[in-house]
Amino acid sequence: MSSALPVFLFVLMLGMGLTLAPADFKRVALYPKAAAVGLTGQILLLPLCAFLLAASLPLRPEIAMGVMILAVCPGGILSNLITHLARGEVALSVTLTCISSLATVITMPLLLNGSLTYFMGQSSSVELPLLQTAQRIMLITALPIAIGMGIRAVMPGFASRVEPVLRFLGWLFLPLMIYLIWSKEQGRLSTYLAQAGVVTLALSLITLAIGVTGGLLARLQRKQVLTLGIEVGAQNALLGGTVALSPALLNNATMAVVPTIYGSTMLLVLALFVAGFRASERLLPLPPVSP
Repeated sequence: MSSALPVFLFVLMLGMGLTLAPADFKRVALYPKAAAVGLTGQILLLPLCAFLLAASLPLRPEIAMGVMILAVCPGGILSNLITHLARGEVALSVTLTCISSLATVITMPLLLNGSLTYFMGQSSSVELPLLQTAQRIMLITALPIAIGMGIRAVMPGFASRVEPVLRFLGWLFLPLMIYLIWSKEQGRLSTYLAQAGVVTLALSLITLAIGVTGGLLARLQRKQVLTLGIEVGAQNALLGGTVALSPALLNNATMAVVPTIYGSTMLLVLALFVAGFRASERLLPLPPVSP
């Protein structure tokens, strides 16, 4: 079943492309404030808050490292998918994912080296193949979206009929992801579930608050605030688990517990966030966007 996930993701990203036009990306370029707020929250504030959280709680050092691994990961494809399902600003989400993936090439080794020294008492260099990882993320994101945009440009009627079907499949994909994560990692999860669960929930709430607060302070449009909450609040748990488990990288199964728990609980937290955000639309009108 897991071998079919890349194909499923490709199809879902294609569905996002069916909703986009070049004008959507042009608007992001015309209003760079939202992108700047999102990148500041994701690249700077999120790792800082994660470090303060991990350092202030009585965590096992490997669990604290798991928090930091997760915090330095980019948003990933799932944040684009959730933004699409929540009817946020997909073009902004994709832009933030691409830029943060590139930035990860520099930020992840630096921040993980510092975290290893602080939490584990190690100073060995961490060399990660992040350039290839960033390229894969962009290819998986950009290629199907470009195809979808091309279909919409040539066959707009067909695109409008197919897109709701793919959106529905997206909601079926989320519980499938949860099942696969828990079935593969159940043994390690049971050992550290209580400790890692608390810090994971706290990190999820903090990341959402960073994105939403930044958008509100910048007086952005409601769709942009929603998108920033999702993009900053949805880290790439699969990449985090890979960094922790890979023999060529950290090779530590305990460090993978936090990304694994986050990968499943994040979906529920984000679903509740989106539902609450939508419910508040009539109660909390936001000011118009400013360039």
